[in-house]
Amino acid sequence: MLTLLIFGFFFRMVHIPAIIVLGFWIVVQLVNGFLTVTTSMVGGESTGGGVAWFAHIGGVVAGMALLFVLRPRRDPREPF
Repeated sequence: MLTLLIFGFFFRMVHIPAIIVLGFWIVVQLVNGFLTVTTSMVGGESTGGGVAWFAHIGGVVAGMALLFVLRPRRDPREPF
């Protein structure tokens, strides 16, 4: 993936493998989800925060599972 990296006044376009970008995105979603859950429990009451962050992760996992379930089947009589 062509990605824009910004470090202060330094801008650069770099190619990063999609698996690294996806892994970083999942880590960000988990951190934000857990931070929202822990900060929503102020005063002993839970406001139910963090659901959307975990829903995004669930959507990605479901999408990856569906890739295997819905992939086109190869005819066994066809050569490779």
